[in-house]
Order: sequence, then structure tokens, then C-alpha cells
Amino acid sequence: MMWLFVALLGGLALGARSVLLLPLAYLASWKRRDWGLAVYFLFGVLALNEVRIGDVLSYAAVKAVFFLILPSFMALREMMSWTSLPSLPKDYREIRLENAVPAVLVLLGMVYWPLFLAGVPLLLFSGGDMKDLMPSIPLLVVVTLPLLALAALRVLRNELYTPETQVALLAAFSIFALLWRWRERKRVDFRLYGDSM
Repeated sequence: MMWLFVALLGGLALGARSVLLLPLAYLASWKRRDWGLAVYFLFGVLALNEVRIGDVLSYAAVKAVFFLILPSFMALREMMSWTSLPSLPKDYREIRLENAVPAVLVLLGMVYWPLFLAGVPLLLFSGGDMKDLMPSIPLLVVVTLPLLALAALRVLRNELYTPETQVALLAAFSIFALLWRWRERKRVDFRLYGDSM
């Protein structure tokens, strides 16, 4: 539930009131995961309308990623992997330092926002979550490559760095990643029951 609180704090700091739907998504996912996903989809649509990013390579974009986008995706992951309600530590000795330091940084980030930017990655990489994040490395590469290409374009040819170019480059990398993943799918032969071919 840590990511739910991080997403709530970050979303409210950005002024995205739609983040208040995340606890409802958590509660709905306890009943049925499909309902939780439906509420999360509604949250995503409303959040897109509330948070405006003018330039992909700007402080506003970095702030939106670390305050809302990454925490809300991790909250979705947390919501979909729940088996039971998490328990709170009964004694201060049960609190692990690798989780306490990022949590304190996130809380202090409400006062001084660069601390929030430091706390979110530390919270992401703390504890034993690294094994669970290994399948996400190709996704991280697909997200990082267009950002590096946009940064190179901005430095080398600033006159070509327009909103249209940003959209075209991000769309091209997205289509390429989709086709790359589609290529890796195994073909399945569909046969009728009892067909001996």
C-alpha cells in the first residue's frame, strides 16, 4: 500500500484530484479485479486531462513522471498482486531501514519537491522488488531510447525540436516496440476438437 500513498501525495501535489480514485480502485479490486481495473482506467483518463506537459524534456515532465505516472503504475502493480491486506509493523524494530528512508524522503518531498524525486526511485529499488522488476527492463529501454533521441535532437538540431517532432518520434518508437513484441509471440495452430491434422 506504500505506492498508493506515494501516488496520492504526488498527485495531490501536482493538483490532480483524480488521484482520489485510486483508493476506490484498491477497494474495488478486492471484490473483483476487473472492477479495480475499470476504476483505474477512469483515473487514467481523468489524470490525462488534469496534468499538462508542454515539452517532453522539461522539469514539468520529470515532475509528472515521478509524482504521478510512476507511482500510479506501481500502485496498479501493487493492486493487481494483492492476496491479503498488508499488516502494519507492531514494533519499531520491524521497520526496515531500506523502506523507511525513501518513505521519509517522499514525505519531506511535500515541502521540498526534489526530495520526492529522490525518494521515488529509492523506494522503487529498495527491498526485494528487483527480481519482480527484471521483466520491465525492455520496457525501460523502450522508454529511455526515445528520450535520448529527443535529447540528442534538441542539442544537435534545435530547429527540428518541435511538438510535432516529439509526437512523431514517440509514436515511431511505440510502434517499433509493439512490432518487436509482436514478433516474439509464438504461433499457435487452432484445431477443431477431434481433428487429426
